[in-house]
Amino acid sequence: MRPYPPWLKRAAQAGVTLLLLALVLRRVNLVQAVALLGQARVLPLALAVGAVFPATLALWAVRWNLLLRLLEIRIPFRHALLYSLIGNFAGLFLSDTMGGFIKVFYLREDGYPAARAFFSVFLDKTWEVAMLLVFGLAGLLAFPALLGDSWLSLALPLAGLAVVALLVKSLGPRAARGWLRVLRERFNGRVARWAGASVADLMDVAGRVPWRGWAWVLGASILVRLAHFIYSYLLALSLGISISFPAIVAIMSVVGIIVSLPLSIGGLGTREATMVAAFSLLGLPSPQALAFSFLIFLAGLAWRSIGVVGWLRRPLGLSALRFNLSAQAPEIVDGGVQ
Repeated sequence: MRPYPPWLKRAAQAGVTLLLLALVLRRVNLVQAVALLGQARVLPLALAVGAVFPATLALWAVRWNLLLRLLEIRIPFRHALLYSLIGNFAGLFLSDTMGGFIKVFYLREDGYPAARAFFSVFLDKTWEVAMLLVFGLAGLLAFPALLGDSWLSLALPLAGLAVVALLVKSLGPRAARGWLRVLRERFNGRVARWAGASVADLMDVAGRVPWRGWAWVLGASILVRLAHFIYSYLLALSLGISISFPAIVAIMSVVGIIVSLPLSIGGLGTREATMVAAFSLLGLPSPQALAFSFLIFLAGLAWRSIGVVGWLRRPLGLSALRFNLSAQAPEIVDGGVQ
């Protein structure tokens, strides 16, 4: 079966965005929402956009840099921050997921193994999903009106992630050696051996990470989420929305889980529809929900656009985006992977 062309996927996402926005605007008074944006209080808005949000981006880069170090990739923090900003900017034109993986090409240009670079971004995304599931589960238990009895839909994936993490930590090096034996006996093709050796290398290095290293990543992940909740709470205060901080945690966690699905462009449409529904369930006015959602989108758009400065400072040519199978490929040896 032939894969769908990228333009068709983007067209479908644009269609979903327009459809959801149209449905929301049929229910919510757009004039009232825009009026609320015009009445936003300057101090909490400036604090959120000028201080807390950049701190959130910095903490995000800290977590990714910690993961890189655990995978034995050591780059200066300024490079991790620069690549993260560029990835956020690229996500405006690609998807957020693909924008994040732009960082892989920069790491490969710096001479690091492509498989480990890819795995670092994958782990970063996985930790973010795990934190959304944790806080989302807590939010649903605290405010069951948000999604009723669907807390199991968050608890089960979270439990699955925990089991996989424990298996990799406990059996990683041993599983890597067993997989290499199978690889040497069953596979002779260049692509298969490269992919197999890369998987073995990742299992080995992930299994050798000390528990203390994962604890640091957990701490950074919690700080990222808390900073984002504080940022959202300040935006809500700037619009005069009467809402508690625990309610913001619950709403933003559920919204974050839904927006992370690649259904629309930049989460536009899905965020508004989910926000309006969540505010309605908690008895809050729908125009406030729409204004709040638009403000989150606009502030995020402004900061993501800053990534163009990073792109201009460190442009990445088309030649760097080509996949070279022989570049930094792990090599199978008797004792493992090198």
